[in-house]
Amino acid sequence: MKRLLFYLSFIVLMSCSVNSNSENYSEETIEKAKASVESYIINNYQNVESVEFKESPSAPMGRLVLEGTVNKKAAFTIGVNDL
Repeated sequence: MKRLLFYLSFIVLMSCSVNSNSENYSEETIEKAKASVESYIINNYQNVESVEFKESPSAPMGRLVLEGTVNKKAAFTIGVNDL
């Protein structure tokens, strides 16, 4: 019984790790997401002079996540679901 539980747990964990990195985003999709996030930050916050993004967007669990800084001071992490 313990072996069966171990094997089932192992299979579930392996399938989660395989599926989490299977989503790849095109450069066009990433650029659209960056433009949308930048527009949102500029239009909803005051005194925004610059928005900078980190080079590689991450996609944990199939979702595009952008990270960066505003005015080279405040860090942000934004998950983008649909474009």
